[in-house]
Amino acid sequence: MSYRVNTIPMTTWNHLKVNYAPEVFEKGANRTGKLESYTVSPVFDDMISGAGVDFDNDVKANASVVRTKSVAAKKGAKTFISEYKAGVVRECLEALEGSETELVQIIASENEEQLDLLTQIYAHKDSKIKLYILNLSGNRSDVRHSVAIRAEENADVEVVRIAMGGLHALYGIRSELIGDNSRCNVTTAYLADNDEVLDINDSSIFYGKETFSEIKATGLLSGRAYKTLRETVDFKRGCVHAIGHEGEDTVMLSDEVINLTTPLILCGEEWVEGMHAATTTRLDDDMLFYLQSRGLPLRDAKHLIIESRFSPAVDLISNKMIKTRVINTIGDKLDALSVL
Repeated sequence: MSYRVNTIPMTTWNHLKVNYAPEVFEKGANRTGKLESYTVSPVFDDMISGAGVDFDNDVKANASVVRTKSVAAKKGAKTFISEYKAGVVRECLEALEGSETELVQIIASENEEQLDLLTQIYAHKDSKIKLYILNLSGNRSDVRHSVAIRAEENADVEVVRIAMGGLHALYGIRSELIGDNSRCNVTTAYLADNDEVLDINDSSIFYGKETFSEIKATGLLSGRAYKTLRETVDFKRGCVHAIGHEGEDTVMLSDEVINLTTPLILCGEEWVEGMHAATTTRLDDDMLFYLQSRGLPLRDAKHLIIESRFSPAVDLISNKMIKTRVINTIGDKLDALSVL
């Protein structure tokens, strides 16, 4: 039986190599020390993450760590911070009606460590959730991280993902907007260098009326990096006045990178608004010249322009200590780029 992850909802020609993730991602983290049995809330039972059913079932069956959280309404947001390096982990967050939650996931794998992380989020009516996915791993690790989100009426989910670690790094987010006026926004900043392989599959499925989702990514590719990005907005019948936007802006710093992007809109409802866009550029020579004319050396000018690509995502991090850690890691990784 085939094992596939990050499968696109509507497949296209196989020779384009975007229908699902490469074979390198079919091998998961080391299966040691799994839990024999555990229980989670039934609200998570039929949720599917961005990586797909194969990945979800694999993690559920082989999880070595399971973390469950249920947050009730109270004054102020409840914050959870977790750090992961290796293993098979399942994390479930149920935000009850009217609650506010921040979930920070720091991935700091080193050397050749492997991590599989499945995150499931159920947002009840009027709840607000901010999910921060911060992969600060070394460049020899393997990371597969996938998210499933279900949002009820007036629920608001925001995801900030900074992906700049791992020799092989796979991500997926699948959000189901089942309640009227529910929202889910995903902001991603990524970096892939040398021979790193990066694979992303994000989708928003609209069921409720006047729902809204924006999926946007900004990235940098250098060396011989191989990147695939799939972004999908899927309007189901009955989601009148739903709005779905998706977009990507990639800067290629090398002639040897492979950059594959698949923006997709599926429409089963007439009264909706869907937009998608993808741009690929190189470093702006005019901007480099301007910065050099103001006294910046070429290396510093490149560093400044490249670093600015992360600002839209970094600025959304509210925790000052974590934000500083992310900024420092970005600086270290940019300093190591061969293009500089």
